[in-house]
Amino acid sequence: MTFVTELAAAARCERVSLGLVHGRSVIIEAVSHSAEVDLKMNLTRSIERVMDEALLQRREISWPTDDATVICREHEALSRQQAMVSALTLPLYGQDRYYGALTVERAADQPFTDHDAEFFRAVAALAAPILEAKRQAGRSVFEHARASLAEETGRLLGPRNYGRKLTLAVLVCVTLFLFFAEGDYRLRADIALE
Repeated sequence: MTFVTELAAAARCERVSLGLVHGRSVIIEAVSHSAEVDLKMNLTRSIERVMDEALLQRREISWPTDDATVICREHEALSRQQAMVSALTLPLYGQDRYYGALTVERAADQPFTDHDAEFFRAVAALAAPILEAKRQAGRSVFEHARASLAEETGRLLGPRNYGRKLTLAVLVCVTLFLFFAEGDYRLRADIALE
């Protein structure tokens, strides 16, 4: 909360929101000038949809925009809902994955310039990895184990790591052979009957 409030004051923004990915969608963790986030508010859900829109396209989205290649329906809806605000959303990327988004809003008469976007990119590049590391460190044992299992499964089923795949295939083949193999058991030894 301190981070987004200080960023809002430094960049003269009405609101700065930080959302982190949980599962398949973004959940807002902090909003500037707000002690707590009400996840049921329409505004909160609108900002989460704006962040999801940027993450799905894996690119920075600014509203208003003249770029016809960007889908920004949720940004436009947020702008209409909040009396024509200017909005800029930056996806947060690190450790080979998108883990969150930062949305900044201003009044419509103060649109974001390229200089503003560069400033927010620099701040996000410095602060976002620290915030993500703090979140990772605060996970429960169950969440950590689940994430580790998902990561190892991804490595095993992914395009690389051929040694792991070969080792697993050999272990599966040996296990299946030992489980299903049938044959006569003969003991060979020299005997003498007295």
